[in-house]
Amino acid sequence: MKKWVLLLILVGVIANILLVKGPFIWDDQFFVVDNPNIRQVKVLDYFLKPHWLETGLAMGFKGFYRPLVSLSFALDYQIYGLNPHGFHFTNVIFHIGSSILLFLILINMGLKEAESFFAAAIFSSAASLREAVAWVSARGDVLSMFFILFSFYFVLKRKDIIAILIFSLALFSKEMALAFPFFLMVYFYYRKDNIKRIFPFLILDVVFLIIRAHFTSSRILSSYGFWTLVSRTIKAMGFYFVQGIFPFTGKVFLSPFKVYENNIYYIPALIFVFMVGAFFVRKREKIFLFAALAFVFLLPSLAVVWLEIPHTVAFRYGYIPAAFLVPITVLLLTSRPFIRKTLLPLFLIASIANANIINLYWTRESLFWEKAHIDAPQDPYFAIRLAGKYIENNKIEKAGKLLSRYLSKPNTYTPVILHILAILEEQKGNLKRAEALLRNAIIVGNQVEKWELKTYGELIYDLSSHYVVLSSILRKEGKIDEAERLMESGFKKYGGNKNYRDEMALVLSLNGKCERARSLAVDWKAAVELVCKLWEKGDPYSRARLYIYRNQFEMAEKICNSLKEEREKCLKELEKQRKKIRGR
Repeated sequence: MKKWVLLLILVGVIANILLVKGPFIWDDQFFVVDNPNIRQVKVLDYFLKPHWLETGLAMGFKGFYRPLVSLSFALDYQIYGLNPHGFHFTNVIFHIGSSILLFLILINMGLKEAESFFAAAIFSSAASLREAVAWVSARGDVLSMFFILFSFYFVLKRKDIIAILIFSLALFSKEMALAFPFFLMVYFYYRKDNIKRIFPFLILDVVFLIIRAHFTSSRILSSYGFWTLVSRTIKAMGFYFVQGIFPFTGKVFLSPFKVYENNIYYIPALIFVFMVGAFFVRKREKIFLFAALAFVFLLPSLAVVWLEIPHTVAFRYGYIPAAFLVPITVLLLTSRPFIRKTLLPLFLIASIANANIINLYWTRESLFWEKAHIDAPQDPYFAIRLAGKYIENNKIEKAGKLLSRYLSKPNTYTPVILHILAILEEQKGNLKRAEALLRNAIIVGNQVEKWELKTYGELIYDLSSHYVVLSSILRKEGKIDEAERLMESGFKKYGGNKNYRDEMALVLSLNGKCERARSLAVDWKAAVELVCKLWEKGDPYSRARLYIYRNQFEMAEKICNSLKEEREKCLKELEKQRKKIRGR
């Protein structure tokens, strides 16, 4: 057995080592990089607060309660700081650990050592499961999987007290672990074991649900019709079944609508349901047992289809069910000696190769967003992130053309797209065009349905930044009075925002309303004070400088030319400001 374990570790390293080189991607910015709660280890806090709410990801609801994920991030931070490689290394270690546990479990369930090895090795290298392992923010999946398998291992060893304690760790990693007692129910039915053994696990489920309900709020149910959701659930089931028994893919991101639009998934869904039903008729068949076990773990993933969230079907949701679907493939491929000796090793080699191809996309952020955009071109979010990479590389025109395609049909991300396009126009010196785009962004943003604001929050609709950037453009155009009216119109709603207060303070100071400006300024106190002192001095040179800062150059030039001793100095400041506004 030892040689199989060592070989399994080798496969795990070969299939996953590239992932360690990956950067922080996507939500990692909120959950790790900008998360102040992981800078120190606060174990009690993690269990008493929904920490995702305090990460800067203002989702509008408290939908996540995963204390062990927060704790694991905090421990990683103590060791690695903000080096992403350390966080990825932790994910990989837990994933390889799960594959070893799966190997031991399958042997205890009656599979041969070779069969158990290939099933665990394919699970370890499955390309379609990369998202759960490669994405730091998916830590909950790899933690929960590890503790579920660890708990089940002790159940098989009839050490239920240890199993219950470990199961609690799975629950506090991700709520999908709630399915575990029902998983045990199916297995005990197969083994004709004492069903009473699951009662402590069910009680722990109830306790966890009560705790979680106290710290979180419910997600919003989908607005789609009942039969539409039923149809989508069936197709999602078919997709996860295929992903589990044939874990190959060429994608880094799965578009839910690509699943929902594909009626072919009805067929594997029906096969899956047939296999689960067959378990109760021919309950000694291991293939049907694994189908039933996987189905139980799939139920939480299918429940996600009924929620009003962007990604109702995702590769990571199939991570836990796949551990019990892969053995089905192995059992089918070991049914004949020739197949077992030739096709099964080739299957594993192909799986490792496919995994490493997908791994490459996770090692560079620009590659990831480009591939995600190719995988889901209809999703504006990926276009926005890819455009961001183009802008970083000074490919302004390319970014603008990419985003402009998504304005023909209004969508959830339209305000953000308008905002970015406005900034690009500003960089090119087209202030009028930038102003028009930002005014449109504010109008569209204010028209967003309340449920969308509640679901996506400031992550998508940072309306305060629309006001701030538009005000700065109006200042560049010398429209200080318009800028003040704009900022006043949004102050009641966004006046608590630091950036908003600073911009408004500067605008007020430019209009001579210094008392209020000084009270509002946060980081821009020095700039506000400088402008206010010019108002207080009131001499011609100070008035000229005020007009320069207000970008009202004709009036500034007139006053500068009227000066005697400070004329040249005034005109130099004026020209410097003109060049700054022109972006030269």
